[in-house]
Amino acid sequence: LAGLRLRLEAALESNQDLEPAVAASLVDADRLESTIDELLALARDRRSDGASPVDLRQLLDEMSPEWRGRLALQNRDLDLNLEPGTPDPRASAAAVRQILAVLVDNATTHGAGTVAVTVREATDAVAIDVSDAGPGVPESDIDLFARQADERSGHGIGLALARRLAEAEDGRLELTRRMPPTFTLLLPPALPAAPTLQPATGTTPDDLPARAR
Repeated sequence: LAGLRLRLEAALESNQDLEPAVAASLVDADRLESTIDELLALARDRRSDGASPVDLRQLLDEMSPEWRGRLALQNRDLDLNLEPGTPDPRASAAAVRQILAVLVDNATTHGAGTVAVTVREATDAVAIDVSDAGPGVPESDIDLFARQADERSGHGIGLALARRLAEAEDGRLELTRRMPPTFTLLLPPALPAAPTLQPATGTTPDDLPARAR
């Protein structure tokens, strides 16, 4: 919403053709509406036991064009790195989407330089690191994730909401490094599919006892 307002205010002050700004603002409005719909859906169903594996490569491919576009306005870049062999996490795709949106938005608004998103395997977890080349995070961890808006620092409820979403998916969201600032989302890995039991070689279903069938 803040980005939408800034775009419209800048267009009004420039006294230029407003059509491009209006078109871009409509895209922002659609994204905002989609965000609200996803959050409402998550609020109605908070259980993660039925969550399926999330294809992080596909998810990042869907979200990265918007991130790159916003960073390009500041002459900044986006670096995506998915380490080979990293398993998919077991979580709600909508929840992961919202958490990453908050983290990248935070790096775009308060950070500097290239924003890096790294997917890697951690101990009993799938880790997603979001970092930038900014000066660091001066706030304490408690204040940073406080569920209140602080106009002085510019931090609202985004990080608090992101942490609550992570915890609802049996995950964690932490500030793992202050300089350069790095936030890490840890999610449980998806369990491998159970192997299908097959009859022993030379045995057909008709050969099995009635109880086994």
